[in-house]
Amino acid sequence: MTELAERALRDMLERLEEAGAALRERDPADIAESIARAWGLIANPELAPGRAARSELPASTGLTLPMVAWALSSTFERAGSAELREAARRMLPPERVRPSW
Repeated sequence: MTELAERALRDMLERLEEAGAALRERDPADIAESIARAWGLIANPELAPGRAARSELPASTGLTLPMVAWALSSTFERAGSAELREAARRMLPPERVRPSW
């Protein structure tokens, strides 16, 4: 990963950390939908995020491009909106501490 890409990733992670409180207040189903949309962009090699993933991941993971492409497609095939909503539902805190969405 280039220094510029690493800095961009670190900046994004810092923004995510800062947004943690707001994120915890969101409905987990909405979060699951957002993740599914993002994963859909990364899984599509015709779109810029998908091309970027295939460009950057071989160097940062040590995998070949065909293995990265396989990992992206096989992971995203099994992690669609429905699966992510179910995962979010299973990770909800007990009713007594759950925010009212």
